[in-house]
Amino acid sequence: MAVIQQALEECGLPKAAVQAIENPDRALVTEMLRLDRYIDMLIPRGWRGPA
Repeated sequence: MAVIQQALEECGLPKAAVQAIENPDRALVTEMLRLDRYIDMLIPRGWRGPA
């Protein structure tokens, strides 16, 4: 995230324009997907864990 935040600042954008959510709770992701009036883009990533 530090590299992304630095690049944002260099382009005159606020560091907070891009955020990473570390909470793996799928219910949180589902709720955030419903907040389309407030969140412009959400990139959910999946992880199955060890096989």
